[in-house]
Amino acid sequence: MFDCIRSKIILGSFLLPICLPANRLDIYYNLDIYFHPRTNQSDGFIEGVNHVRIVNNTQKELKELYFHNAGNHYSKQESLTKISTVRCSHSARVSGQDSLVMKLGLFPPVHPGETVIIDIPFKTYFSASNPQLPAHGARKDTTTYSAINFYPVLEYYYANGWRSDIYSNSIKPFTNFAEYDINLIAPADFLVGASGKILKQAVLETGHVEYIIKDDYSLSFSAVFVQGMQKTTSEISGIQIEIISPAVQSKRIQKVAERLEKLIPFYEKQFGNALMDKLVISSGYSIGTRAITTSNYMIFQDNIDDGHVLDHELAH
Repeated sequence: MFDCIRSKIILGSFLLPICLPANRLDIYYNLDIYFHPRTNQSDGFIEGVNHVRIVNNTQKELKELYFHNAGNHYSKQESLTKISTVRCSHSARVSGQDSLVMKLGLFPPVHPGETVIIDIPFKTYFSASNPQLPAHGARKDTTTYSAINFYPVLEYYYANGWRSDIYSNSIKPFTNFAEYDINLIAPADFLVGASGKILKQAVLETGHVEYIIKDDYSLSFSAVFVQGMQKTTSEISGIQIEIISPAVQSKRIQKVAERLEKLIPFYEKQFGNALMDKLVISSGYSIGTRAITTSNYMIFQDNIDDGHVLDHELAH
């Protein structure tokens, strides 16, 4: 509950840290998710449960929680994410369940030092209509499902508390850093890229592969499911690099890898060591823009850029 690096005092010629009470929420996401590709009977979707644990390391009671349900919601269109019965360790009154922002009123409040646990079952469909996310698209012999902003995530908690007046101003979630543990199941004939580290994978009797994924410090979790593409891996400055693209982009990907060899050390020299230990770059379809970057996941429409757009996105 204490953070010893926030402030210092001078004693003689020495700087001594002061242990001040922390003022943050410690957030843990445990995602149990299943990816279902498109069939003749159904659009592609991803479903599961977000098990959320929040430790109140602030000096205030938590009387409510705000969740951003998806980054694909438009006021004139139905949300691609559907949430079923929400379960909570504190009695919770749920409002806005299938809207952009879901509010949970907590009874009793969560006091400083206490923990609240929430289970949020959800089902999110992939869209082929620009510019919605998560996105599905196909080109010749390649298929992509870009799983970005597909699960309910806690809205940003400011130093002075919630800012519910601004949460509905953006379809993209604005979140605090959190710890992620992911259990993901996908068909074995899909290549999977994930923003977290894949610790273990196992082939199941059902023809699926189960992935155990972890990210100790991230703003979000993203994944891509592809067919007809290849994965190129490397490591730069301790950062695990994965580039997922069609084979026809092989020469371009070589240039991207060479550029990253220069860019990553340069940016670390300018801005300090990167917070991430993994970077995923992939081709995608139907994303509605040239490129999208969320935390340590970068997706490009069609061809992966090997020039100034890559430079710009990597700087994020």
